[in-house]
Amino acid sequence: NLIISVLDTGMPLSHPEFSGRLLQGYDYANNDNDPTDDQGHGTNVTSVMAAKGNNNSLVAGVNWNCMIIPVKILNSSNQGLYSWWVSGITYAVDNGARVLNMSVGGSTYSQSLADAVTYAYANGRIVVACMMNNNNNVPYYPAAFNNVIAIGAINNRMERAVPFCWGGGSSYGSHISFTAPGEMILGLAY
Repeated sequence: NLIISVLDTGMPLSHPEFSGRLLQGYDYANNDNDPTDDQGHGTNVTSVMAAKGNNNSLVAGVNWNCMIIPVKILNSSNQGLYSWWVSGITYAVDNGARVLNMSVGGSTYSQSLADAVTYAYANGRIVVACMMNNNNNVPYYPAAFNNVIAIGAINNRMERAVPFCWGGGSSYGSHISFTAPGEMILGLAY
C-alpha cells in the first residue's frame, strides 16, 4: 500500500511493468496532466524502484506492488526549473505520496525549494535525492537540505562509483546519508 512519487522526466504511462499501479500525475515541464517520459531518465529510475517481478521480464524493481505518482519536473533535455520542482513536491505530498524520489539536483540554493522539502517533512513524507554524478563535493539541492536522504553511488567493489561506465562519477560530501549500487544497473528505457 506504499505510494511513491518519482519526480523526474516522467515515465511511460502504459508500460506493462507498471500496469494497474499508476495514480494520476502531472507534468510541470509542459504544464499538463500527461507526465509521459520524453527523455528516458525517469523511466529508468522508476523501473529500478518499481518494475514488476516474476513476469518473465528482464528487470525487477525493489518494490513490485507500490503505487506510483509520476511527476514530470524535467524536460526532454533533462533540465528543469526549481519552480517545477517545488510544485512537484507539493503535488506529490498533497496527493498522498509517502516517499518522494528526486534523482535531480541543482547547485544553487533555493529557499522555496527548501520550504517545499520542509513541507514534505512536516507532513511525514520521506524525500530521497541523489548527490548527482559530477564527481565533486559541490552541495546539490535538494540532496544538501536537512530532512532529505542524500544518496551517493557505489560500484560492485563497494567503492564510490568513479568513473561510471559512461564517465563522471558519484558526487560526494558531508551531507551524504547513504550510498547505494549505482554502476551498471539494469533498467528500462522509455
